[in-house]
Amino acid sequence: LDEMVAAGEGLWLGHVSDQALLDELWANCGLYFHGHSVGGTNPALLQALGAGAPVIALDTPFNREVIQNREQLFSPEPAEVAALAGKVDAEPDLRAGWRRAGKARVADAYSWDDVSNRYLEALALAKSRRAGV
Repeated sequence: LDEMVAAGEGLWLGHVSDQALLDELWANCGLYFHGHSVGGTNPALLQALGAGAPVIALDTPFNREVIQNREQLFSPEPAEVAALAGKVDAEPDLRAGWRRAGKARVADAYSWDDVSNRYLEALALAKSRRAGV
């Protein structure tokens, strides 16, 4: 594997179910392409950002909300994806900044405490509205 990486060759790993290995892959990847287009906040996107992966993602409302940096979003046009990947490859400081920003975004907006508190607030609001009916 090390020889393949040193030679710049790719390796398709298939499904990775070992979470520690997956975190290491995200933390050390050169670029993570997130192409999911189906609704909702995608857990894989949050995990990749939280692990420090430099992410580019398909421009959807959900990915836009999570990433909050249009520079990291792409349309499904192959030339646009290639140009963005080339830019990231050519600018290591950009990649490093995206790593830091992604980790900070997940820590700030998607911690378990934050998510749990939002659910509790929503439940309290629903309860108060029901009591007022």
